[in-house]
Amino acid sequence: MSIERRIEKLEQLIRPPEETGDAHRRELVREFLGRALDALAHVRRSSIDPEQWRYSVEKLRDESPATVAAYVCALRERGHEDEAEAREILEEKVCEAEDVDLATLEKLMDAYAALASRARAERG
Repeated sequence: MSIERRIEKLEQLIRPPEETGDAHRRELVREFLGRALDALAHVRRSSIDPEQWRYSVEKLRDESPATVAAYVCALRERGHEDEAEAREILEEKVCEAEDVDLATLEKLMDAYAALASRARAERG
């Protein structure tokens, strides 16, 4: 399945029918999905990346809450041992930031999980 088709399915999962024309929401979903896919690739190739570029849960402390949330999704998808620590970092980031909407991040994370689950089901 193409990435565009997966994005469309993700958008359908989190977008109520009355908000079909909401371009901002679609852009937010696309951006988050892109971050999560980048995070997944970064985590997957960490064993072959040079040390300076290699994934490390400690490096997440320097990232935005949305990026940390994307890494939580990727780590959950991989069953990675760093998931719990990444969630703790996300909680810290959300508490520190005044302009972060936790509910929106949670919806995006849930939508990514649903999309990943559907993709696994289609492959299997």
